[in-house]
Amino acid sequence: MTEPTTYLVVAYPPPQVTGPPCPACQGAGVTGERYRMPTDAELALLVDVFCPVCGGCGSADPDHATCDPASHADPDFDGYADLDSREAEAERCPSCHGRQWNPVQAFGLDHGEDPDGDIMLLLRVPCGCTESRAQLLPVEDEEVAW
Repeated sequence: MTEPTTYLVVAYPPPQVTGPPCPACQGAGVTGERYRMPTDAELALLVDVFCPVCGGCGSADPDHATCDPASHADPDFDGYADLDSREAEAERCPSCHGRQWNPVQAFGLDHGEDPDGDIMLLLRVPCGCTESRAQLLPVEDEEVAW
């Protein structure tokens, strides 16, 4: 596999936070760290890492009572329970249930106390339904964790 010359990036707005923002990500829902995911072409996806404290919702509320369930990086999320009609389902992408991304588990190096250890990460991987929003970015314009 050759080194990518271009990154494919999809920009996402920060989550809608109704209460105090998460102290770890300041309400962004992501850490600011980005990873590259190689493809068969000479480009790689550039993906965000979800905040491990709030789970991607951006809220400091430990109960997440006011959060939109779709804003959490829950790999088991399968759509909204209150949208049972076929018409509502037809309007949303069947792959991502309208979130426009899927959480993908990955492992990265722990740069903290155990430099030899791995840490579990959840990456925000763009869904194919966002293809029209994807932008190309030269590799030299972006710093990535891996």
